[in-house]
Amino acid sequence: MFYRSEYEAYQNCYHFTAATKYRKSVFDERIRSRLEQLLTEKAESIDLKVHAVAAAVNHIHILVQGDAEPSFISQTILGYTSRLIRKEFPVLKQLHEKQLWGGKACTNIKDESHLSNATDYIKRHDPLDSRVE
Repeated sequence: MFYRSEYEAYQNCYHFTAATKYRKSVFDERIRSRLEQLLTEKAESIDLKVHAVAAAVNHIHILVQGDAEPSFISQTILGYTSRLIRKEFPVLKQLHEKQLWGGKACTNIKDESHLSNATDYIKRHDPLDSRVE
């Protein structure tokens, strides 16, 4: 996972992004909706507060707050969603037999303003920024 920031995380807030393998546009509306549900459920199950979540056709965003280390959060949430979503939507296995996520990144939230801006950005994120292939 790529870390985009070197500063301390404000109140343990982190913005995670993950792109599909080969950045392929494979998430239709049903898959995006289910991904958002799975991301939220898993984050909450490990005691994270979810500030915002959005799934586009080839990547996801989730902004969370909690005491867990970013590497644990990423492995837990992204591993879980990869396994479940590929099981529920076998068409995603055509992308790659064993992996859903390609590039993954984490940005520490710097301060209250950054938290507000990141939350707003994710909430207005356009899921149709490119077409499903």
